[in-house]
Amino acid sequence: MKKSTDTAGLKKIWKKKDSEVVIAVIESPDKTDQFILRQNEFNSLAPQKWLLGETIECYLRAMLNVKGLGKRIYILNHYSAGVIVFGERSAMANHSLPKLNFDNYDGVIGFVNVSNNHWKFLYLNKLNKNVFVIDPLGQAEDQESGVAAKRFCQFFRMRQNRYQKTDWVDVKWKGATINHSIQKDGNNCGVFVMKMATDVVEAFPVVPQEIKIATSQKDLKDLRITMAKTILQCSVFSETDHCSSCGQENPTGQKGNTKWIECTKCRRWYHPTCIAMSDEDWDKEKEEVTTMWNCDFC
Repeated sequence: MKKSTDTAGLKKIWKKKDSEVVIAVIESPDKTDQFILRQNEFNSLAPQKWLLGETIECYLRAMLNVKGLGKRIYILNHYSAGVIVFGERSAMANHSLPKLNFDNYDGVIGFVNVSNNHWKFLYLNKLNKNVFVIDPLGQAEDQESGVAAKRFCQFFRMRQNRYQKTDWVDVKWKGATINHSIQKDGNNCGVFVMKMATDVVEAFPVVPQEIKIATSQKDLKDLRITMAKTILQCSVFSETDHCSSCGQENPTGQKGNTKWIECTKCRRWYHPTCIAMSDEDWDKEKEEVTTMWNCDFC
């Protein structure tokens, strides 16, 4: 299926009411993992909206698939990043990632949430042993990067004590900063984080001397559109081949024994069980030739 990634198509999605309908599925580089993004999350990329963490992470995954090929960079989810950098030390154990071997990577990118209303970019570069906490507002970056470096030293020692993991445990992390443009409004911190991550990945393993971000509302709107298109272009999700509720592949034409139902308006497919449709209701819909069943997206 040809993907609709034009600006008009984006605006059409953004204008619809929020729903749980799947918009994109991004595969990990090794194709062993998938990240699902739903419409209510994707809609936060629309101009002037405050970005949700799921949308930022989805973009980072898509961007890394495009610009990070061959670069050993790990994406740390924002929940774990927040606990490691700002949380209680006792909570670190719940985000210790015991199955992960950091020696397979040369860098980490992520982001953290502050007071539930502001995003900051997180970056670890193993090659120069630097930890960066970059605030789009440019506040207290030296101090927070230094604290984060100490916290990551504690994090890796904790993993060694609990799981005998020795990866990165001997790295002497130190805080550092990168010059960057300053956010001038109250709702584009997430866009700044996404652009910072993009520039860092493009330059990796070199640390960029400066990250320049155009700060006009038009420029930021255009950047949001570009980022939304990156997500859709990298998505393996197809409206005609996957369930729009769970994101799992749909053998078009209802092959096999799995039940499916199609929205007569947008032609998306769904597992009846995923949308809480009973077998009785499904049988009724399939029996009615003239039935017009519309999904939540429509």
